[in-house]
Amino acid sequence: WRSSATFFTWYWPSTFPRSLHLGWVCAATLVNINAWVGYSQFGPDIALTAAVLSVLAASGVASVFIYQGFPTAAVAIAWGLTAVSYGTATGSDVPLIGDVALTGLALAYRTVAVAILVGAFVNVVEQAWLHRTATTAQQSSGKSSRRTGAGRSRLSKPDATAMANARAGSSSSRAVAGAGTVVGGIPIPSPPTPTARTPTASHSSRSLGR
Repeated sequence: WRSSATFFTWYWPSTFPRSLHLGWVCAATLVNINAWVGYSQFGPDIALTAAVLSVLAASGVASVFIYQGFPTAAVAIAWGLTAVSYGTATGSDVPLIGDVALTGLALAYRTVAVAILVGAFVNVVEQAWLHRTATTAQQSSGKSSRRTGAGRSRLSKPDATAMANARAGSSSSRAVAGAGTVVGGIPIPSPPTPTARTPTASHSSRSLGR
């Protein structure tokens, strides 16, 4: 969610309804599996096992949805679990399972539903916090870039001329290295260095003759 406009124009009309439908389909699938096991009369043990596995499967699928950033789908599963926990068990195996086991299953369904709702709420808060942090960072970087651009634009014309002369002088000095000095970007050759003459043999003999 790069901005609030993106969130309202992309998440609500696109992701929200599909996530809700996905979570409801998963919850309905688990309910239908339990109903099929109950009406098939496989026995109370298999029916109870199917109910327990359904709770575990619902919690696992909801955890995946929350981890992937689809809390709406997880809320739909919690909704389905809550509805099942308050429903009436049907089938020929219900008397054999017993009221105690059915009450425990109902409490387990509600507990898992509450845990899913808490996880979905934490995920929503985390996503909102990340969105706000990213927006604040983008605004800060935009302000700093604008300040840098404004500082560069405040460079006066004399300063720019002085910088250009300095660059030209450095280029000229590199080009005429060893030729002399550079004043205002113009190379001035240095005067020749006088060399000392070495007295010759004839000059020495003349001096001795005198």
